[in-house]
Amino acid sequence: NEAKKPAVSPKAGEMAAWLLACFLWSTTTWAALDKSIKSGPLEVPMELEPGYWRNASIGFYAVTMPKRKQHMMRFMKENQLQIQLVPGIPHFTLNGTELQASRQILSRYCEPIKAVALALGHRKALDTFLHSENAYGLIFEDDVILSESQTQEKSYGDRGLLDIVKELGATARDFNWDMLNLGRCVDHCESDEVVASLNSAESVKLVKSGSPLCANGYLVTRRGAEMLIKNTWPFFAVWDMMPILMNNLAKENQFNLLSTTPRLFDQDRVGITNSLHKDDNPECNKKDSEHYMKYYTLLAKKGKMAWEGEKFTYERETMTCRY
Repeated sequence: NEAKKPAVSPKAGEMAAWLLACFLWSTTTWAALDKSIKSGPLEVPMELEPGYWRNASIGFYAVTMPKRKQHMMRFMKENQLQIQLVPGIPHFTLNGTELQASRQILSRYCEPIKAVALALGHRKALDTFLHSENAYGLIFEDDVILSESQTQEKSYGDRGLLDIVKELGATARDFNWDMLNLGRCVDHCESDEVVASLNSAESVKLVKSGSPLCANGYLVTRRGAEMLIKNTWPFFAVWDMMPILMNNLAKENQFNLLSTTPRLFDQDRVGITNSLHKDDNPECNKKDSEHYMKYYTLLAKKGKMAWEGEKFTYERETMTCRY
C-alpha cells in the first residue's frame, strides 16, 4: 500500500491572511449576534428537502465566552475551519428568581444558573444556524478539542476535519438522525446498538446508546435544530440531558439521537480549568451511566413527559430555588 501524501501546508502569508479574516469576521459578528438573537422561544425557517443532503453545506458554530475566544481561535487555526463564534450568555445576567416566577425554569431539581445560561447559549447557536442557508450545523462548546482517538490513533482517517464532518453529515439521509453526538461522555457503551460503520473509517460506528451525555461537539439537521429550539424552553433539564429525554420517549421517531464511537471530540481539561464540570468525562462509564439512565426514567415519570405530535410535553411544579 502506498503511503498517503501529507497535506500541503498553506504558505505562511496565506495562513496569516486567513487567520486575520477569521478574526475580523468573528469579531464583527460577535456584537451583532449578541443584539439580534433573543433567548426565549424562537421562530425558525422551514427545513430543506432531504435530497439536498449529499452535497450539503456545513455551518460551524461555537458557543463562546470572551475568556475562551483565544482557545477557539487556536482550534480554528489547527483544524483550518471557519467557525462562527456565537456569544455565550453570562450567567450573572440572568435572574433565576424571575425566570422561576415566569415559569421559564421548570426543572424539578435546582440546577445551577450556569446550566440555564449554557442551555440558552446552545439555543442561540442553533438559531444562528437556522437563520443561515446551511443544510446542517456543527455546534461546539468553547472548550472543545479533538479526542485522543483522532489525534493519536487517527480513527477517522488521516485527513482534515472538514472532510470527516462532510462524511458524517451525509449519513443523516440514510440513517435519519436529527442529532449526531460527536463527543459523547459517561455513556453506557455496553448498550450500544450499532447502526452503521463509516465508509472511510470502518472502526468508527454510529450507535444508539443509553446515556450519550456532553455537548462539546454535535451535528444537527435543520429539522433536528428546529425540534431542539421548539422543545427545550422552558428549561427543564441540563442541556445535554434534554435531547436524551426527547430521544428516549420518541416512540414514533419524533427525534432521533445517535452518537459516534470512538468519539471525535473531547473537552480540554488541562488548558481550561473553569468549566461547569470538573470531572474527566470518559466516553464510557458503566456505573455512572446506569445512575443517569435511572434518573432519566425518574424525570420522565415524575414530569409526565411525552410526545404529542411533534411537541414534547411535560408537567412541572415550580421549584423554589435560591439563585
